[in-house]
Amino acid sequence: MPDFEMPEFSMPKMPGFGSEGGTVEAPSSMPSGPPIGLHTDWNSSLLGCFDDCGLCVLTWCLPCVTFGKNAEASHVTSCCLGGLALLVPCVNLYCLVKVRGAIRHQHRIEGSLIMDVLLILLCSLCTITQEARELKHHHGGAPAIPRI
Repeated sequence: MPDFEMPEFSMPKMPGFGSEGGTVEAPSSMPSGPPIGLHTDWNSSLLGCFDDCGLCVLTWCLPCVTFGKNAEASHVTSCCLGGLALLVPCVNLYCLVKVRGAIRHQHRIEGSLIMDVLLILLCSLCTITQEARELKHHHGGAPAIPRI
């Protein structure tokens, strides 16, 4: 049987794809945070209400104010509509779940729709304050709620 020689194939050299032996750096316009696909936890616990006592008192007395600011900061709706939606039965549950899901998605926080619904049903005020603390953390320490 005759000897058969395999032809050699070479891949073209492409600049920026490691062909020069260097590393590829991400552009500076990329968002900071964990790499895409990795999820993080909330920055504060669900029951960490007293980490920010002012926020805790405001949320327990006027939850529509804190929730409206959360809805606006998470780009779900305006502050006013978010606050009003919290006062309408059934609509409030939908909005609470929608805002929590948006915050989780934007900040790549681990969780699920079912877990969000359960936490909201068990203690919606705790979830609202946790979301506000998370938004405050990610917006450079800027308050997520208005000063009264």
